[in-house]
Amino acid sequence: MNDHDFANILVERLTSFTSTSYMSKQQEPLPNTTPMKERVAKLVNDLPDEIKKEGLSLEYLRSRLSGVTKGKHARADAVGTALRQLGWQRKRYWKQNSEGFQSRWFKLGD
Repeated sequence: MNDHDFANILVERLTSFTSTSYMSKQQEPLPNTTPMKERVAKLVNDLPDEIKKEGLSLEYLRSRLSGVTKGKHARADAVGTALRQLGWQRKRYWKQNSEGFQSRWFKLGD
């Protein structure tokens, strides 16, 4: 095999590899391209009614949703905005010694 044949075979293999890799990447859905509102709605709908009635923890929801940056959780403000758009309201429960509060999200009208 001469250098010219080797170069042609190499070009063919690289072209085949890149086009199949590119196509497979295009067909895979990207998890963060779905709007946050839709992602939160799906997550909340999948939760049991008992958990919804107790109130949802924002940190719990954040831990179940991926963020824009790979390996990071969703931002609290984005999840909170999505919950409000879906008809949820945050209620704060102040601790007796005034050292802080716990907040839970409830569906309006429930």
